[in-house]
Amino acid sequence: MGRGQMRRGNGGGRGQRAPSRIAVRFDFGMDWLVEHQVGLDCDSQRVTFKVGDDVEVVMVGQR
Repeated sequence: MGRGQMRRGNGGGRGQRAPSRIAVRFDFGMDWLVEHQVGLDCDSQRVTFKVGDDVEVVMVGQR
């Protein structure tokens, strides 16, 4: 599998590719991701992170 590709399946080991590809590039370190409580949801193609005490940024969609 190449960079930015994911596989879905029912665990049967067939290794079929998902109909869509998600390509995300993060230039942040793991400390930054943890500090901002970043959430990645591949099924809904959503990235969520905190930018303040009660402020969240949600990015949804494709590239």
